[in-house]
Amino acid sequence: MRALLQGAVPDVQNELRRVGKLDKLLTAVKGRLSIRNKAMAVLARARGIRQSYVCSFLYVSPKTATRYWKDYQRGGTAALFARKPSARQKFSDSRIQEAVFALLHSPPSVHGINRATWRLTDLQMILRTQGQQLSKDVIRMIIKQAGYKWRNARVVLTSKDPKYRLKVDTIKEILQQLR
Repeated sequence: MRALLQGAVPDVQNELRRVGKLDKLLTAVKGRLSIRNKAMAVLARARGIRQSYVCSFLYVSPKTATRYWKDYQRGGTAALFARKPSARQKFSDSRIQEAVFALLHSPPSVHGINRATWRLTDLQMILRTQGQQLSKDVIRMIIKQAGYKWRNARVVLTSKDPKYRLKVDTIKEILQQLR
């Protein structure tokens, strides 16, 4: 397997001529790591190398090596190298979207949070207690896809001093007179 990675096995095509799409697999051996591991696992299995050796050489689990082989058996190199989309993208699930917006449309105080507006961490915490395991990125994506934007509140300085306005006006007047 190491010799194959280094390109030092000239008769590999004779040994593995029964392997379909051998040229694509040999090209993939020189590709990036994820593709290289898939090709190496399939080529080693086709050559008869024990899976335990393949897994220890490539640092992949037996389950992963078996999945590579089954993908190759099912659809050849197209299925082996195909990008696998997420089985269920949470941000496009209508039930999850409804749960997020139902929560957003209720005040945080209803859920025991002493705030006037929602924070992302609070949304995540309440959704988790409701049985929805969502990351902050998924919550943010749901809100963004609905056309809403997450805005931060503006920080405003205030004072309990009854003469506050008078003092601010005095400071402004002094600053205007400076040249």
